Amino acid sequence: MPMTQKPYGHCLTSDIPALVSHLASCISDFAKAYSSLQLQLNPPKTEFIWFGAQCNLHLSLSVDSSTIPCSTVGCDIGVLLDSELSMKQHICKVTSICY
Repeated sequence: MPMTQKPYGHCLTSDIPALVSHLASCISDFAKAYSSLQLQLNPPKTEFIWFGAQCNLHLSLSVDSSTIPCSTVGCDIGVLLDSELSMKQHICKVTSICY
């Protein structure tokens, strides 16, 4: 089943509820696509990250009967990205590996 929605987005602060709803819909679509392949989405292991100002980072998504909390750090091709894009986590990780 092809995905018709993008599982990412950007918005103004006033449009956050609409984007959160959109992301929940995307995750629900993923769950439906997985179930058609006889796979199941594991909500405790499902994560999403929200980049922005600290005051806007306390979000969670409700998908079916599960709540998916917002992660504070995500890893993409070996780079740790924190929700404020400060690179603190990545710098700490690289520094600890060097010592």
